[in-house]
Amino acid sequence: MNSLLQEIPKMSTKSDTWYHFVKKGSSGVCKYCHIEVKTCGNTTNLRNHLLRRHPSIKSTNEDIATTSTSKEKFGINDALSLTSSKEYYDSDLESIASSSVSLKKSKLNQLTMDSCVDNIKAFSEKVAAVVTDNGANIVKAVTIAFGKQKHLWCFAHTLNLVAQKPFEEKAGIESAKQLLNTVKDITRYCKQNVNVADALRKAQNDIAVPLKLIQSVCTRWNSIYYQLVRFVKLSELLAPILLNYPKAPPMLTASQLDGIKDLINILKPMEAVTKEVSVEKFVTSSKIIPIVSCLLKTYSTMKTETDEEQSPSNGGNEELNP
Repeated sequence: MNSLLQEIPKMSTKSDTWYHFVKKGSSGVCKYCHIEVKTCGNTTNLRNHLLRRHPSIKSTNEDIATTSTSKEKFGINDALSLTSSKEYYDSDLESIASSSVSLKKSKLNQLTMDSCVDNIKAFSEKVAAVVTDNGANIVKAVTIAFGKQKHLWCFAHTLNLVAQKPFEEKAGIESAKQLLNTVKDITRYCKQNVNVADALRKAQNDIAVPLKLIQSVCTRWNSIYYQLVRFVKLSELLAPILLNYPKAPPMLTASQLDGIKDLINILKPMEAVTKEVSVEKFVTSSKIIPIVSCLLKTYSTMKTETDEEQSPSNGGNEELNP
């Protein structure tokens, strides 16, 4: 019996208080509230922290003493069972404390959220208007916080949605969509093919910084306009390069390039207006009505290159009349 007891490892002299803390240098971090407590070479501060912040957690000295005494009275198996019970008791305490902390955190988060909402509602009386983009989520948030009557749509964002309308898959204009899709295919191929991109760069030896094709992105304002302008500018260099690659998309014809130039002329006023209203140092709301009036007048009198070619002033229709 004595030989069996001697085989049992001696209990550590480490204080039981450390069951509730994680050692961190000369301090201990509480497992329940995650507060760092200085130890100063002993566990007095740790015990005081447990008494003040977690009074429901009792010290385990008595359990350890009971376990040591039980080894002598009841034997090895009983002592080991008591030790296991102590560990199980400690794990229960930790889980209860953790759930309590989580509950407190959730209540704190809810209180913080309610406080923010109350502050926004109190502040909303002083807000004259809130300007946002056309995103459904931000529109709903502003409507809930300040009311629908105080929400204003961003003019520049709305204007760019108008510019994208002819190129939409469902409600767009078929000829405009076909031209843009062709330009996108060529741009994508040039960006993915290293040899084509390198040939395009070498063809611009007279330029200090060679230009690259631009791919349009629906979330980037005026990106369709910038893509078409750059494509037309590089079209003369790009056409002979694509002829050397059988798998390349077919290059646009002269009439298709004229159609792209028409699209550029249509989108150019919107790009200029977007720049005009996208400033930070002064208010631009007073410009919106005059700008809309100018845009309507510009588009009502605008003539594309295709219209000019078909105009009677060019003599095209005069020959058909007897």
